[in-house]
Amino acid sequence: MSYAGPTTPGRPRAMTHTALSRVALRLFRTGGFRATSVADIATAAGIGRSTFFNYFGSKQDIMWGCAERQLAALELRLAAHDPEGDPFALAGRTLVALAEEIEPEDADLTVDHSAVLRAEPELLEISRGYAERRAELLTGFLASRLPDTAETLAHGAARAMTGAVEGAVLAFAGGGGRRRTLSEYIGETVLPVCTGFTMIDGRSVR
Repeated sequence: MSYAGPTTPGRPRAMTHTALSRVALRLFRTGGFRATSVADIATAAGIGRSTFFNYFGSKQDIMWGCAERQLAALELRLAAHDPEGDPFALAGRTLVALAEEIEPEDADLTVDHSAVLRAEPELLEISRGYAERRAELLTGFLASRLPDTAETLAHGAARAMTGAVEGAVLAFAGGGGRRRTLSEYIGETVLPVCTGFTMIDGRSVR
């Protein structure tokens, strides 16, 4: 989930994925996502248009690339878990671990990203689609580890975890993010949810 990335030969030393994301998101906030071009972003960042593509494949990648990578990582990590473990706890710990690279200073990126979404309803719908995909991955994982009769429980737990993640992101962006990592917030919101579902369905994970 990190926006930062190492530079490579030929890139300006001061430029990182994080820095370029920061420039782009602020342009999206002031000028609109659709009206802001790659050339606009490159100019504001002090780099050439072609150099932009060393960092991102498109301006859409600035908005959704992190989410795409997170979903791919979530699917791989869930599939790799021990089949004998508590599925609720495993899912919760995976969600926490995926956010470990989001540093406190990245909170302003979250604020800008959220503002861009609120300003353009079509983008907000895309964002909801990523949340839906996360819920589907969690549902599939839980359903595969629970009895066939627990399908409703799997759906409910996945939705609760997804909502808890979204609540953690809001809290991260809203104030304490300057001092705490996103994974800490997710741990505080998601893990209690997972514990509750484990207690409800404890027979399935003994």
